Amino acid sequence: MSDFEGSIVTSIDGLRTLYAQPIERIAKKQLDHVNEAGRAFIAASPFLVLATASQQGLDCSPKGDQPGFVEVAEDGRTLFIPDRRGNNRIDGLKNLVEDPRISTLDAAEAAPSTASKADMCSALAHVR
Repeated sequence: MSDFEGSIVTSIDGLRTLYAQPIERIAKKQLDHVNEAGRAFIAASPFLVLATASQQGLDCSPKGDQPGFVEVAEDGRTLFIPDRRGNNRIDGLKNLVEDPRISTLDAAEAAPSTASKADMCSALAHVR
């Protein structure tokens, strides 16, 4: 264990020293809404993982159906994700009552022009 003690990162500044600064386009990629490219990707996705949090912890719940099962509100800040009967733990829904922040990881099949990649994934953070 002593070999790794000097490698433990304990601060944001310490972490930043290990990485180069991202290019400007990447640094500005975080949005507070779903843009047109995100809407198209969500519409093509038959599967997502919904991440939520509360004081009790974190939850990542799989959701799936035919592509288009998730709808994006006109304002781009609200997702309509149908609830399907499952194990009835409702962990994600309970978390959303306490903390409305969510993040989704949506997956869709690659377009024919990018067939060399089996699947594409996109992480989208959504603000309620």
